[in-house]
Amino acid sequence: MNQKFVAVLVLFLFCFAGFASAQSVPVCNAKVDLMFVLDSSLSMRNGGKIQAVQQAAENFVNIFALDPVSRNNVRIGLVTFACQAWQSQQLANLSNFAELTSLNNAIDRVDEELSEMTNLEDALLVAQADLNSYGWPDAQKVIILLTDGNPTINSDQSTCMNLVNPTPGT
Repeated sequence: MNQKFVAVLVLFLFCFAGFASAQSVPVCNAKVDLMFVLDSSLSMRNGGKIQAVQQAAENFVNIFALDPVSRNNVRIGLVTFACQAWQSQQLANLSNFAELTSLNNAIDRVDEELSEMTNLEDALLVAQADLNSYGWPDAQKVIILLTDGNPTINSDQSTCMNLVNPTPGT
C-alpha cells in the first residue's frame, strides 16, 4: 500500500488537534480525501452488522458536514465490496447538498448489494485508485475499512465470475 495512505489515527491527529470537549463539533482544518470501504458480503447480514456499519458511516459523514470548516476540507467517497469491489460514490464535497445527499443515499443502499465472498484486496485497490484519480493533490488520503472478518477471496476476477456465472456442468 502506498505511503500516501494514512491510518485513521492520522486523520484524527490532523482534524481533531483542537478538539476540546465531547460537546464540541470536531473541526478539520487539513484537506482530507477519505474513502469508506464497506463490506457488503452476506456475513454482514447477520446480527445487524450491516445496519451498524451504515449508521456509523452516516454519523461520521454528518459530523463533518455540520462544521463549516470541515465540510469544505473533507471529501468522502464510498467503495463497497463482496466478491468484487466497486465505487458506490465518488468523493463527495460535503458542502454540496446534492453530493452529500448522494453519499448518504449510497450508504443507505449498501444493504441492497449483499453477495457472497469477501474480496478485501480488490476493495483496497479500488479505494486507492479512486483516491489517486479523483483526490485533491494536496489532501491527505485516508481509507476507513469496515468489515466483519478476513478475506475469503483474492483479486482473481475469474473466481468471482465463476461464482456469479458458473460454467455449465460444474
